Order: sequence, then structure tokens, then C-alpha cells
Amino acid sequence: MASEQACRSCGQVLPLERFYRCAAVKDGRRARCKPCCAEGQRARLAVPAVREGRRTYSRQWNQSLEGQAYQRAYKRTEPYRRKEKIRRVEPRNISKVKARTAVKDAVRYGRMTKKACAVCGDIQTEAHHLFGYGPEDWCNVVWLCPEHHQRAEERLRNEREGHGTLS
Repeated sequence: MASEQACRSCGQVLPLERFYRCAAVKDGRRARCKPCCAEGQRARLAVPAVREGRRTYSRQWNQSLEGQAYQRAYKRTEPYRRKEKIRRVEPRNISKVKARTAVKDAVRYGRMTKKACAVCGDIQTEAHHLFGYGPEDWCNVVWLCPEHHQRAEERLRNEREGHGTLS
């Protein structure tokens, strides 16, 4: 069995992991690679009529008996309960939650890219909101590794409490 396949859109020969699975196709993989599929989906959703059609369908499904039963079943699952617990625990930190969501969405949709840690150069990084969590500062971040992010947060906490900075 082949371990590579050529994409029908871009023509690149890529490993099979770069193609979505598809049971309807003889070789079990789609003809277009994942990046080309994503690009096609973005282009399709850029058409206002398509976007509005999806919203309308979604609203109708959510109001149907089947949709409501699905939602009730989902609310009994563990992932939903975890998400709800976080939502209830952090109502006082709503600006922080919104800032994190804004950064996550900006990275997801390509408006922002993750960078290496500003201190040590590690590639596993987290966004640190240096100037706070106001709407104007949501995407104004410094990328730090978890260790340096924790140190920066401790420094800010100590400064807020009047203890000076940590060295």
C-alpha cells in the first residue's frame, strides 16, 4: 500500500496522514489534502448566502425535537460539565476569558501566529497579556513558555500586592 498521495488541487505529493479519511473512496483517502480542503471550506463560507444558509439550518435544527434531544443528551456529558464548571467558576474573570478566547480565535483564523518564548526561545508557548485584559489589549500579547509565563504572572501579582518584583 502506498504511503504517499498526490493532492488533486495543489499537486503536491504528501504522506497519507495529510489527507482526510473517506470510506466512499477506493483507497480510503480524499483526493485533496487537508490544507486544500480547509482553503476550499474558507472560500465557500466567505459567500454570504452560504453562511446565512448554514445559520438558518442550524437555527431550525436547534429548535426541532431531535435537536433539543441532542442538546439535552450533550448537557449530560463530561466535557460539557467541565466547560460549565469553568464558566461558573470564572464569572469575575470574564474579561480574562474573553481575552484568551480572542487570542485563541486569532491564532486559529490566521490573524496572529504563535511565536517562540521571548525569554528562552522555547516553541511550546502561551500568550501573556502584559497590558491587561481590556478589549483594546486582547491581542496585545507576549509569547512565553509555561515556566516564564508563571514567573511573569507571579511578578505582576507581587507588584499588585505591593511586594515589589521578584528577581
